[in-house]
Amino acid sequence: MGTPGASFRWQRLIDALAVLGADSSDQLAWIDKYEVVTDELALEFDDASRLIGDIQQDDFLDSEAVGKLQLIEPLSSSAGG
Repeated sequence: MGTPGASFRWQRLIDALAVLGADSSDQLAWIDKYEVVTDELALEFDDASRLIGDIQQDDFLDSEAVGKLQLIEPLSSSAGG
């Protein structure tokens, strides 16, 4: 399997940030919709953040934006305990 295309990587990041930035009631609705545990919110961002390097290399994100996204990573990593 090849590397995901830029639009796929971008969409994963946007979706993960949208859920993390949503109101708690919307987050709970997302959890119910996909029948997952709460930690899945952080795991979704973790998966998407692994693609940030590829997005940056494709010049979709500048270093300042990448730095701000990387500030979220330790918070999402600690969510699982």
